[in-house]
Amino acid sequence: MAIQDSASIRVLPGTHSLPLPISFGTETLLTSLFLKCSSPESKIFIEASVCWRAEASQLPIVPKIILRLRRGGVTPAFPEVSQIADSCYWTNNMSPTSVTTTFYHVESPEPGTDGLYQSYYLTAESAGIGTITVMGPIVLKGTTIGYS
Repeated sequence: MAIQDSASIRVLPGTHSLPLPISFGTETLLTSLFLKCSSPESKIFIEASVCWRAEASQLPIVPKIILRLRRGGVTPAFPEVSQIADSCYWTNNMSPTSVTTTFYHVESPEPGTDGLYQSYYLTAESAGIGTITVMGPIVLKGTTIGYS
């Protein structure tokens, strides 16, 4: 087994569109990457990490973020290959709470994609009560491993 391809994206706090408020019920693109698949026996390993903040409130609320990894495109029409939900319990403390959520995904390449690039899109959506802001960093790393 050998590394056939690798890619990584790191969006730092205060760069590009960060900080980025995340709307309730709307999937928002955070970043993407492309990995080459050289054989059907290959494995694709992806790691995603997002630092986000729950905004202060006077009510005991539970802000919830949903992070998704999609293959091929950013809209719900494209396959969701991984998803994680995370929340941050909030009391009437007025200090914002930052949380870093990390997840991993492993898959085989889609049939017929030998020698082609697979695209992966990391998105975020607010699903709980309260306001969520992605502060960064946002990290998306991918590696294709297989036989040369």
